[in-house]
Amino acid sequence: MTKDSVRACASVPVAEGAGGRTSAGALGDRAQEEQWSYERFAEVLLSTEACARDSHNGEGRIKAARSPARKTLEEFDFAFSAA
Repeated sequence: MTKDSVRACASVPVAEGAGGRTSAGALGDRAQEEQWSYERFAEVLLSTEACARDSHNGEGRIKAARSPARKTLEEFDFAFSAA
């Protein structure tokens, strides 16, 4: 995922349904309430789908790697490292 796509995902106004997934129906309702143009609705809907796919694909690659635990840099103990 590129920096531009991360920024785009962060700027997408989402309408989350059950399980944190964005519902096209909920997004459609929001578009009607806020009177979005068809182009704006399509842009948000497709951006939301692309962001969800990118996120899901990353999770799939992590799971396929069969790492014992998922760690972040914040969790790394630099004091323990001998380097």
